[in-house]
Amino acid sequence: MVLTSVALIPLVLGVLGLIAAFGIYRIVLKYPEGTGKVAAIAELIHRGALVFIRREYSFLGIFVVVVAALIFFSDLGWRTAVAFLVGAGCSGPRGLHRYVYCHSS
Repeated sequence: MVLTSVALIPLVLGVLGLIAAFGIYRIVLKYPEGTGKVAAIAELIHRGALVFIRREYSFLGIFVVVVAALIFFSDLGWRTAVAFLVGAGCSGPRGLHRYVYCHSS
């Protein structure tokens, strides 16, 4: 398949968006984290968010298993259920990594 110039637009814009996001990220990291009370409040927010994400993922795990079972026993079949589980299995850890990485800075 030959990519036309119209098909290249999303690719180019995506790469430019990633470059811009990385540049903004580097700028934000140059600012001080804060001292005293600001840092203490940030730590409390971080701890509370970790408790929330742990609870959210425990419910999400149950939901994924139930939906996979429904897909498995439906007309969609076992292949679709496996694809769903693989997608959830890849998406879940990535979301957790993104959360921990973004909120630990």
